[in-house]
Order: sequence, then structure tokens, then C-alpha cells
Amino acid sequence: MPTRIGLDISSIDGWRRRIRRTPEVARLAFTPAERAWAISRPENAATLWAIKEAVVKTLGTGFAGIGWHGVEIDPTGADLAVTSPPLPHWAVEPVARWWIGTALVDGWATAMVTCSTTPLRVALRMHRLRASERDPTARAYCQSAAARILARDAASSLLPAGSDPGMLIWAVNPGGGPSLCTTTGIQIAISLSHCSGAVAAAAALRLPQPCSLSDHQLR
Repeated sequence: MPTRIGLDISSIDGWRRRIRRTPEVARLAFTPAERAWAISRPENAATLWAIKEAVVKTLGTGFAGIGWHGVEIDPTGADLAVTSPPLPHWAVEPVARWWIGTALVDGWATAMVTCSTTPLRVALRMHRLRASERDPTARAYCQSAAARILARDAASSLLPAGSDPGMLIWAVNPGGGPSLCTTTGIQIAISLSHCSGAVAAAAALRLPQPCSLSDHQLR
């Protein structure tokens, strides 16, 4: 199974304003089990939403056919369930181990989700755009360029000692997501995200050892 990774960043202040302006958004975005925890603090809402987005990026499906309620997170234990079909066959295989990592960084909630049959080394990079870069005419270019730079830096940090990071080449991995590859065949899965003036990139490199049973299993 190809290495799969999904990354998302979500603005805490954005969720604060969203819930204050349109309280109904919590019902639309979150399941009943998630809602009370999500609306108690804006950072909770941002974290849950970032996890949902990271999950569908890892699946490669987006929310199409799954829906916002189709990905449900147990906030007390960070357990994960995707309840709406169709799911890729590999996502529910017993050997498919899922891992969820979250962090609050400078006003954003960050979530990284991976799925693999073996342990992974992962790296995360994040960049806050300058005020001038938030101008609509420059934002798209700046976000794209910054994301690619961050991805290359994250991928380089995972390469074995002695590898030449200058030889990393953009490609599409067997799972359909972006990757950076070396001329010697090392492939590093990549996921990119941007939100409200911040850009982030995550990289994942497969290791040969078997998975630990402490990782999450999709149910």
C-alpha cells in the first residue's frame, strides 16, 4: 500500500468568528457527538475541522460521497471513524494503521493524518505569510511557492545521511497524491495546506519495520 498523508491547517480566529456569526455552522460541520466539545472553544472547532480535512486528503476522496458528518472524531480519545461509503478498499484493511497528530501553532490548528502498513518518519513545516503577501493578487503565487519550498525542506530532512536534497523531483505517488522522489528511488509522500495567511507542508517516508498496534485502525 502506498504511503498516504493528509495535512490541514485551520484558523482558530476564523472559527471563532464563524460560530459567532452563524451558530448553525456547528450543526452542519460537526456530528452530535463532536458538537458540544467543538463549540466550547474555537480552538476545538478548528482542530476537529482540520482533522476531518486531513482524513479526506489521506483517503484521496475529498468530502464528496463522505460528507462533513461522514468523518467523525472522538475528542476524548482522538479515535477516528469514517461512516459514509464509498471508502477505498485499502482504508479498512486490517494491516492499514492510521495515525493522527494535532498541534496549535500561532493561531492555527494543525492536523496531520497518515496511513501505512509500516511506521513512517514524518516532518512538518509551516510559514506565516507577510502582510504584503495577503494581497489577493499575490496570494495564490505566494502560497504555491511557499508550499513547495516547505515541502522540499520537510522531505530533505527525512532523507538518509549523505543523500543530495537537490535531486528531489516532484511526482505523483501510487496513491494519487504528490510526492518528492530521489534518483535512487526514495519516495516521500507530501501534503500541502494553506489558510488565512499561513502555509504548511508535511512529508512522510516509509520505514521497513512492521506497524505498532498502538496506532489507530479505521473503523
